[in-house]
Amino acid sequence: MLSLFPSLLTFSLIAPFLLRIVLSLVVLHFAYVHIMKRQHIAVIFGSIQAISGFLLALGLFTQAAALILVIIFGLLMVKQIINKAFLSDGVNYYLLLFVIALSLVLSGPGAFAFDY
Repeated sequence: MLSLFPSLLTFSLIAPFLLRIVLSLVVLHFAYVHIMKRQHIAVIFGSIQAISGFLLALGLFTQAAALILVIIFGLLMVKQIINKAFLSDGVNYYLLLFVIALSLVLSGPGAFAFDY
């Protein structure tokens, strides 16, 4: 395989680990915001996000948790498209989180995970 820095390929499991940790921190923050709204649907939605965030942080059932987040962020993007706000300021965030979660579904948990 051609690579500019072939010696860095030794650390290829670190990239999914970093993505997993960052995504879990962001999702746990979203979960906290939803749970603090104290509305029934928001609490359920926040609880699903919190469970997925904790599983990602631990690296346990990573691909399943990331798949749930792909669905959640996909639905949030569809909602933004319906509101004609897709690719506006702040909405690009959902797209990035969607791609990070999808990459974890495809690549696995990376280093320092119970799944590995």
